[in-house]
Amino acid sequence: LAVMSRTGLGLLRDALDDRSTDVELVASTDWYRSPSAAMHRYRGFMRERLGAGATWIRIVGEIPLQGRSPAQIEAWTRYEAMINLAFASSPATIVCSYDTRSLPPDVVANAAATHPAIADGNAVAENPKYRGPEDLLLGPTGADRG
Repeated sequence: LAVMSRTGLGLLRDALDDRSTDVELVASTDWYRSPSAAMHRYRGFMRERLGAGATWIRIVGEIPLQGRSPAQIEAWTRYEAMINLAFASSPATIVCSYDTRSLPPDVVANAAATHPAIADGNAVAENPKYRGPEDLLLGPTGADRG
């Protein structure tokens, strides 16, 4: 499953060429309407695929964060921490895609806090800025910190 911007989906479709039929391609604006809706969609997708016999699921997700308010960014950051907990024992690889060239630095920093590993090109490394889901979910919110 690839849930990305329409531009990203086009690039992926072109890169996959005739193998693009092996991947479900979904526009991120349709999928990521709210953190709750996105979580339900991923849970349903996983349940459906595993029920159909899949032994491992691969997902690439790109939350549309451009132009979001600070409160919305915080809600999506908490959502990403929840994803880590919700699917920790699932037979799945989930990769989150971020265009670090176009997103504000604070959005990129929030994203780094929710990902235990960071990939850049073909290199994957442990993320020293990662904060565990419990810390993010049970710690103070932006309003509490400010």
